[in-house]
Parts: sequence; structure tokens; C-alpha cells
Amino acid sequence: MRGALLTVLIASGAFAQSVLLFDFEQDTEGWEHEHASPTPAEVFKGRAKKGGSALSFEHAFGPKSMILHARVTNGFPRDYSASSFLGFSAWVYIPPGALGWESLMFARTGEEWKWNTGHTLKNLQPGWHRVQILREEIEDPSIIQDIGVQVINAHAKVTARVLIDQVEVIMSELPGEEEGE
Repeated sequence: MRGALLTVLIASGAFAQSVLLFDFEQDTEGWEHEHASPTPAEVFKGRAKKGGSALSFEHAFGPKSMILHARVTNGFPRDYSASSFLGFSAWVYIPPGALGWESLMFARTGEEWKWNTGHTLKNLQPGWHRVQILREEIEDPSIIQDIGVQVINAHAKVTARVLIDQVEVIMSELPGEEEGE
């Protein structure tokens, strides 16, 4: 499924094309929960944004673990400094049963692994939500060390299965395409 293409309209009003990076159909593709006591990543069959599987973390949210910090380093560091690079996106599934969910996408860049975040989606209801980090929110797209998603619940003490699917890079044109063709 890798390499699938989707044309979308991004926040700036420009048409863009999303190129699939991770679809989690076969395995976790190197994604992990970065934490002192990490929740293991799994492939969850039967509830995906697209296809038959999604990345899954069953996490105990509470005062000492209110953030699920899922990231990947496979295929990174990578240079996304081309002018056609517009950002990254991912789909996050928020489960029913608790209130107060938030989510965002992040990238760490440069030799110092500088922290960059996209817009935080707040008060999320159960279901699928698209998170993204746009080029203008990334300090150094020439050295992207890793990308990931945070899911936050600072208000409830709940064990919940959070899903991530369809992680994509957003481009204004595909590599090798020439403007005007």
C-alpha cells in the first residue's frame, strides 16, 4: 500500500498530494512509545482509517502517564527541504469512554533534535481525527530526525486503546514532476 497517493486541500488553500509513509498493514513499521515504561506497539486488525489494520497502543492514562508519545525513527534522519514539501499528517482514533482528549503531530529536527509541533487538536470526540505538522511549523526540514504523534488525556484516569493510521508526507508536487506539466 506504500506509495499511495491522495490529493487534498490543505489549510493554506493550496492543493497538495499526500504520499503514504506508514500504513501499518503488516507490522508496526518501527513505531514505538517513547517513555520510561513504554506501552508496546501492536498492529490492530479491524478498525483502520484505511485498509484493514492500524498501529495500536493500549495505554493507561493518568497523573503520571497523561501522554502517549508515539514516534518512528525508521527512515530518518531525512531531508525534506525541497520547496514541494508541505508537511506531515496522520490519523488518530480516539476511543469512547473518556473526555478531555487532545492530539498533535511533532517532528524533531537538526543535530540538536529540536522539538517542533503542529496545531494541537483539543476536546476530541471518539472517532478518527487528522493531525498534521506543516512546513512552517518545522524549524529545520533539512534534517528531520523523527516524526510522531502525541495523544494526551490530562483529565481522566483511563486505560484506552489509541490507534494511529495513514501517516503521510504532504507535497505540492510529487518528486520528479515539473511545474506546469
